[in-house]
Amino acid sequence: MPVNPAISAIATNVASASFHILVISGFPSLGARIEEPEPSKRNLARVPGGVLYVTSVMGGGTLGPVTGQLFRAEEITEAYAAMHARVQEHARTGDWADFALNFTEDADYVEHAFGTFHGRDAIREWSVATMTSFPGGTMTSFPLAWQVVDEATSRLICEVRNLMPDPGDGSLHEAANLTIMTYAGNGLFSREEDVYNPLRFLRMTVRWAKVAEAHGRLDDEGRAYLATYARS
Repeated sequence: MPVNPAISAIATNVASASFHILVISGFPSLGARIEEPEPSKRNLARVPGGVLYVTSVMGGGTLGPVTGQLFRAEEITEAYAAMHARVQEHARTGDWADFALNFTEDADYVEHAFGTFHGRDAIREWSVATMTSFPGGTMTSFPLAWQVVDEATSRLICEVRNLMPDPGDGSLHEAANLTIMTYAGNGLFSREEDVYNPLRFLRMTVRWAKVAEAHGRLDDEGRAYLATYARS
């Protein structure tokens, strides 16, 4: 099922302590529109500490906590650009130990296939294990297809392309995911959520491995992966 492009945001009037929900529908390239849903369709819940959770009216599911502190779109964009540059360096060197330093100490990393990781240590353990083994360790770069910032929730949402190297015949193999980043200030993020179809990634990497094997470019780890998932 295609990912519903609807996302929810809170616009907060601090002076009057009033809240209302805006639904942003559609991708920027298609011309986004903004509308306020009917009161009966709003889904707004208070949780301990005064944090608000918003449920998408159109797509369902929560996007996580929204704090009262707002940041300018320029700061959020610059912080993510710096993080993305560091990610590219991690991919180049194969050293992912410092990836967790992009997040606050109490950050959450929501990975739809592997679960939710709480705190830097858990994020570091998972990212190092995943990105230094096949297929994560084989991916060469992660360029962005598009991105948009929602100042009201301090979030940056983007589409990330996950590229595999040339398997030997010049063919291009990639799969994309949507990433939702929540900015916490000082260049750090308090939450990342990656949304994607695991089966699509699996089929892409199996196709790549078959071509690479045929051209003598698949290592032992890749061959073991192919032997396990070739029929997927």
